[in-house]
Amino acid sequence: TGLVLDPRPDGGPSPSVELRAPISGVVVRVGAAVGEHVAPERPVLEILDATKVIVEARVPEADAGRLAPALAAAYEVPGAAGPWVPIVPGGGRLLHVGLEVDPATRTVPIAYEVENPQGALRIGQAVTVHIETHRAEEAIAVPWNVVVDEDVRSVVFVQLSGETFERRDV
Repeated sequence: TGLVLDPRPDGGPSPSVELRAPISGVVVRVGAAVGEHVAPERPVLEILDATKVIVEARVPEADAGRLAPALAAAYEVPGAAGPWVPIVPGGGRLLHVGLEVDPATRTVPIAYEVENPQGALRIGQAVTVHIETHRAEEAIAVPWNVVVDEDVRSVVFVQLSGETFERRDV
């Protein structure tokens, strides 16, 4: 059986055509019934192949300048017990970095294509995306609670010996 296409201009009987999808996947929506007349611009079937999905992150505009050039990323599914899943490098690739800030959300979109062979990610599912920022390979770090505000500067005290300390700006 097939779906009836547009009627013939000469008024003759409408042909029936068997539809074969050029891709594999799962039919998620049927937009016409058997025997119904269907205009060429109207979708008849929607087929979903979720072996690769698009993961879109929205970066606040204030943080967009902190992104690393490579845009390495990982995602995690909220509530999942597993570790972060790497996107780049890993089983995915960067597709697009938005050139405009969305005026409603004040964010910049970044899209990744992610391999999804087991179907762990669902279309429309919310995930948390971790995107690499510029990093300092060699840096001295101190716990935030040891920083002292002195006048208009932040300082720490470094123990030189015994009870001898030196103030250093941070």
